[in-house]
Amino acid sequence: MNNSKPLVSVIVPVYNTEDYIQECLNSIINQSLSNIEIILVNDGSTDGSLEILEDYAKKDTRIKIINKDNEGQAIAKNLAISKSNGKYLSFIDSDDYIDLNAYEKIYNYAESNNNDIVLFNVLRFNKKNTWKGRLHRISIPNENIPSTNIINFPNLVYDSSASNKLIKKSFWDNYCFKFEEGRFYEDLLVAARLYCCADSIGIFSNVNYYWRIRENQANKSTTQKLTDTKNFNDRIFILNKITDLYREKNENLLKYHYKKCLDHDFIIILNKINESSQDLQCEIINKINLFLEDIFLEGYDDLNIFNLGIFDKIKYQAIIDNNLKLLKKLVYYSEKYNEKKLYIKMFLIFKDIIKEKMFIEILKLYIESR
Repeated sequence: MNNSKPLVSVIVPVYNTEDYIQECLNSIINQSLSNIEIILVNDGSTDGSLEILEDYAKKDTRIKIINKDNEGQAIAKNLAISKSNGKYLSFIDSDDYIDLNAYEKIYNYAESNNNDIVLFNVLRFNKKNTWKGRLHRISIPNENIPSTNIINFPNLVYDSSASNKLIKKSFWDNYCFKFEEGRFYEDLLVAARLYCCADSIGIFSNVNYYWRIRENQANKSTTQKLTDTKNFNDRIFILNKITDLYREKNENLLKYHYKKCLDHDFIIILNKINESSQDLQCEIINKINLFLEDIFLEGYDDLNIFNLGIFDKIKYQAIIDNNLKLLKKLVYYSEKYNEKKLYIKMFLIFKDIIKEKMFIEILKLYIESR
């Protein structure tokens, strides 16, 4: 290994990902930019993950393993950062991987444009398909942007991951950034803090970070565990923190933030409400209602400004009316026909609404939501 200071510190928290970790590590150790350090934090894995890490460390002197009890990704990342020596930081989840020329291209781009952060493209994948998700289609345009900031390009709000970023270490240290310990969705808050402090944010769409959707029901990632009470409460906690952050930075950012929450963060939770416990269902209604009240207090008293779909608007009106029973039926029908073409889906849902004698109730919610 080159004895000079590493250009990039690649940080990988690992917890029970023996099925995926080799694909992740192969994409890192074979990078065209060789002057990197690789910090692997074994966060108390109980499967064969540690043995795999140790095997790779024997073959590559750039790898440093930190072994610790299971305390969550935030603590693991913060610990790794404190041990890092690179000019830039990068985070990769241990079930994901990255293009083999990613760090060479992103490093050169960051250096050329004196960026505090560089964002790069994200592709979701499973066993069958690879695609660009809606949030990253909004936040990562196809053309490169050498330098911008959150005020000039507020669509950055839609990219709330820490993993598709190269972050200047001196910038990180200067603002004493830290992942929120003891909470899920620690990435969301760090990303928002980075955006609010950065003078120069580069967007480079020519390399890809590959974000896995785990299909093993027993080993789903945090973002897939939507019926877990702590998962929901942590998401609400983090989103409220981000609200405060964007309000302080520039109130114009709140419209983008609120739309993302209403159009994405809450809808994916609501669409799983029938799989949630009764206690969690009540908590979802109450806490989303409080969030809606904050939106209304900000002066956004008409949800139409956020251009929500008709069924999503009606779902939120059901929450405002505290009508859990009807909300659950709306979610059931919209999910039941999710794969159908839009006009067929609308027809079938309308047919079920008539059949279930819900027409008057739905009509009332529709009128109230307009």
